Amino acid sequence: MELKMAKFLSVFLISGLLLVTSGCYGGKEVVTFDELSGKIGKDSITPVFIFAQSNFLTIDSDMMSEQFHVGNLDGTATRVDSLTALNAVYEMLLDSLLATKVDNFDLSAFPHLERDYSKLRMDFAFRVMYEDLITRKATVEDSAIQSYYDANIERFKKPEMYRARHIVIDGGSLLRGEDSLDYIGMPKEALDSVALVTISNIRERIVDGAKFDEMAMMYSLDNQTAERGGDLGYFELSQMVAPFDSTVENTVPGELSGVIKTRYGWHIVKVEDFSPEHYQPLDSVYFLVKNELLRVEHGRLGASFVDSVKLDGEVKIDSLEVIKPDSLRADSDILAVVSPQDSEFGQDVINYFEYREFIITFKKSRGITGEMSYENSVALLNQIASKYYILRATRILGYYYSEEIENWANGVITRYTVSTLRKEMFNLGEYPTEVDMRAYYDENIGDYAVERPLHVQHIIFADSGFAEHIRDQLMNGLDFWETVDEYYPGDPDIKRAAADLGFIGPGDMPAAFYKVAMGVPVGRLSHPVKTEYGYHLIKIVERISSMPFNRADSKIKATLKKARKFQIRDEYVISKVGKSLNIKWDRLADLYRKIVPPPTGNFGRI
Repeated sequence: MELKMAKFLSVFLISGLLLVTSGCYGGKEVVTFDELSGKIGKDSITPVFIFAQSNFLTIDSDMMSEQFHVGNLDGTATRVDSLTALNAVYEMLLDSLLATKVDNFDLSAFPHLERDYSKLRMDFAFRVMYEDLITRKATVEDSAIQSYYDANIERFKKPEMYRARHIVIDGGSLLRGEDSLDYIGMPKEALDSVALVTISNIRERIVDGAKFDEMAMMYSLDNQTAERGGDLGYFELSQMVAPFDSTVENTVPGELSGVIKTRYGWHIVKVEDFSPEHYQPLDSVYFLVKNELLRVEHGRLGASFVDSVKLDGEVKIDSLEVIKPDSLRADSDILAVVSPQDSEFGQDVINYFEYREFIITFKKSRGITGEMSYENSVALLNQIASKYYILRATRILGYYYSEEIENWANGVITRYTVSTLRKEMFNLGEYPTEVDMRAYYDENIGDYAVERPLHVQHIIFADSGFAEHIRDQLMNGLDFWETVDEYYPGDPDIKRAAADLGFIGPGDMPAAFYKVAMGVPVGRLSHPVKTEYGYHLIKIVERISSMPFNRADSKIKATLKKARKFQIRDEYVISKVGKSLNIKWDRLADLYRKIVPPPTGNFGRI
């Protein structure tokens, strides 16, 4: 019987501001929209259809699907009810409304975003230029691929490999399984015997026609392979312990081994396949070799390009700033100017913030301990300047200001706008206060009833008279845990864990046990209680009828914050879209079928 700790009930507050117009929620009047004919969704055979429309934005089922799967909405995998769908609509409307403010967004007011944007744009420009000037120009001839393969043939040698499944039963693991109470008190030798009998019975069932993978899923105690039907995949014998390795080697593929013992327990093995030692043919590794040679060619062309831009590079270092003590520095202090002679494409600056970001990596690469010397600081500044030489090349060659990068940049700035305005909109300050949370707790006290109200500890004895004798000693001062160590049956390593049941409720222990436990005062011991496991002395550590406020306050805080954010969002959206918002609720079932496709196979255990 499984003993479970108390599970506190989660509290959810549904926003009361479903401020949609008549006919948009609940279905008095639904506006009909034309289907988008001929268009099929990416992940569904359901045709795309309009689900919601306002004077500001039209939302189709593809957009809803993306919002569910990318937006991490509650229940995205299994539930698409009206409230969840409404939240998805409001989220998209809010993002679209905030995105209209992009033209007024001042990136310089947010230095961390400005730095991120500059780095992202620089990296993107590098990638576009690299793809155009390096990747597309690199070629590898078939003759070079053949030559490389011939010269490195040993790299493509595959050793003997086996593929097998196994089922393992371990005596110690029985104490951690769902039937662990059945084995408490058994010596290790007895547990090992039970494991041997269990694995032998499983083998007989497989011989009689049961499927090996199904038996592995149900009974194997190797959690990593059990869910795959015991499949170990392909492996070399040297990866396995004895005698598992010799058993695999001597078992004909398709046949079942006998029961064997390793340090992990009792096993049965089914060998699925054997692959002898061989050389992989060129056609099977052709693209592997080609890609490796292309990487070499990319490196050669890239190094040549970087060398060429460095030849025209220049960095002007401000020595006074470099030797300034760190205590007098500000992040914005300029230590060097790159390509100062080029007012159109150069004059990039390296400030102390950027310099500081690279110090740890630079010192580690040079084996430097202690403070940076002037010479090392200059070396680091020259190293940082290299990327600005390449950046200057992206400008000169037109990549930095290309249409592709400008479009990308507009998207990034829009995302910054939306995320920043969202953060400002949902800044709740000190809300909720403790007064707010206590008021909510008191109003919803019925929601905090607990399923498992008793924190129980117990000791099991085989004889009721001896149990009563020990109870008298405990009542007169004998230490409870020392008594557990001496008398509780089972492995010494788990006695205390087994004696402390945590919080329990009806059904977690036999009815006689729970009935008596309910009547024992906190801190007191029961008289011996007989169950199928023996005679129990029951100690009540704590009794609760409902979750106390100090345990519920964090969940209440999260609940109230979530509800308040929904309220702010809903009020803002409705203030902008008003009565123009119409949602096609009669298509909710179609939306569900689109977002949650039907299962394509049997995913349950047989």
